[in-house]
Amino acid sequence: MRYEVEINPIKRRRVSLGLSQKDMASRLGITQSQYSRVEKSKTDPEKYVDRLAVIFGCAPEEIFGQKIMNEIQRDFLNNPSKTQAMHFDETRMDSVYLDVRGWFSKEQFSDFVRDVQNGFVEIKAWKEEQENEGAKHRQAEALAHWDGVSSGVELPPKKGD
Repeated sequence: MRYEVEINPIKRRRVSLGLSQKDMASRLGITQSQYSRVEKSKTDPEKYVDRLAVIFGCAPEEIFGQKIMNEIQRDFLNNPSKTQAMHFDETRMDSVYLDVRGWFSKEQFSDFVRDVQNGFVEIKAWKEEQENEGAKHRQAEALAHWDGVSSGVELPPKKGD
């Protein structure tokens, strides 16, 4: 189950009523794309506040009021979802891509930092192992194709020659 906290008061109210953006646009007498801009704060919602209040069943000043903001804050602080992911890549040995979201205790965060540090150690060891395997492979290839005569290199004379 995915748990998301909706922090936009207008979208939060719309979703809680089970309405789509298209439903809202129809009720406001505007296009869905216009409504989308209102919800994303790309258009000032003030000119729609009275009609939004009717749709939401609240007073106009309650649309962005303290009560809804307190609900949003409470849900944010109580959000149980967590994401913690790290990605290492051999082409960026000195970097790690992190995706960390959610509330973590100090201990959980310390464990995650330790895991990231261990990841650097592990990818360095893996890279060294790959390089060693590559060197072994190149050496084996060279030996397999060697005809017993080393071109361009003079060997010292054998004893007794």
